[in-house]
Amino acid sequence: MGLFGTKSASLTWNSKGECFGVLMEKDGQKYKVIKYWTEKASSTDTIASSIAKGYASLGVAENDFVVVGEMGMKCSFADFDQPIMNPKDMQKSLSFSLSSHFPMDPVDLHWCYRVVGDKKESGQSQIRLLALKNKVWNEWLDHIGTLKVDQIMPPTAVSDAVVDLPVYIPFNLEKGFLLYRNDEGYLQSQSVLEGNLEDGVFGGGNEPLKFESLDAGPLESLDLESQQKFTQAVLLALYGLSPSLSKDKETAFETPKSSIPKRNVLTKTLCGALAIFLLMLGIFQGSRYMAFKRKEAAIIDSKIKKLKDEIRLQTIDTKLLEDLTAIHGEMTQKVDRPTSAKDILVVLTETLPDDFYITNFTLRSDRISCKIIVSNPERDWEDLYEIFTKEKFFDKDVQLSKGTKDISLTLKVAEQVNFEKEEKN
Repeated sequence: MGLFGTKSASLTWNSKGECFGVLMEKDGQKYKVIKYWTEKASSTDTIASSIAKGYASLGVAENDFVVVGEMGMKCSFADFDQPIMNPKDMQKSLSFSLSSHFPMDPVDLHWCYRVVGDKKESGQSQIRLLALKNKVWNEWLDHIGTLKVDQIMPPTAVSDAVVDLPVYIPFNLEKGFLLYRNDEGYLQSQSVLEGNLEDGVFGGGNEPLKFESLDAGPLESLDLESQQKFTQAVLLALYGLSPSLSKDKETAFETPKSSIPKRNVLTKTLCGALAIFLLMLGIFQGSRYMAFKRKEAAIIDSKIKKLKDEIRLQTIDTKLLEDLTAIHGEMTQKVDRPTSAKDILVVLTETLPDDFYITNFTLRSDRISCKIIVSNPERDWEDLYEIFTKEKFFDKDVQLSKGTKDISLTLKVAEQVNFEKEEKN
């Protein structure tokens, strides 16, 4: 399954300006092509413009994984065993061995690596080193243009990520390259004539899209030559739904930040603010249930840590949020008492607009100070002055100190104010 859902879209192109794209979904163990698109860039139109049309034509949704790459053998690769280490150390280690795998000056190469095999008894794992010319990489970025994509990866680099068959990559009308695993499991390439291909090769023969787990959908109605041209787009779409993605995330070609889809940014921000709010609420809980709530605060702290981990994995436990919200309701019951740190914190957090949240809080005598961060850079900071001078807890002595992305807020608390939340009709 892809990182964000059960559908993935791929867009590919070749040196002739021919562009191909497919939208695929996964249902259980079956992969099915839903839509396809193709267009040839004209002399007055660019590849970037064409694949932008393809993106729109395929109807790519926000959570669909999008992977793009050029067809053919523009990317070189080398499979070998390497001791297991963290990605940062692995990157440094491989940078010293580039010249032994590719006959070019490393400064002229754009490269990355993939872990394609499980850890062996020797403590090593199979590594695939991928490299292409810097010039080619820059051309790819030009072809992507303003398109939002998750990963840039040539089909040859991931030909075995899902398909467990030899893969044929055409070079011209008569010959191409056969990608297959040797006896040691390393990916190899061999120049072959298309007419000499045997049965059971993905991308060649009389059934180029035949694969046990693949339903080619509308592509099955195309002629043989057209089906073959779509095989590399299908490979990338399959890769977008493969388990390899989670492993490749830190080591694959880095997608420029300007091209990364900004999906779920609001959700992650709100969940992060909620986690911080609940943590502060557990720390500054009222004295009425102090003995009982201390034990409960420890449980909340543990749950929040789990929630933060789930936020990083883009999975939110709805039941957990409901339970924490119920606990929050219990701890914010009305209590008549002099103003306390909890009262002030509740007013602050409930009064702040959605775009603002508190990062620290200090109460000294009759003054409080806190730092507030805004998640919307277009938000007007001056709104806070109007808000807090109207609150019954605070005198008009409000001091704002602005930073680039945050402000420091100092408020003078009115003395001996009895706290009671107003009933809403």
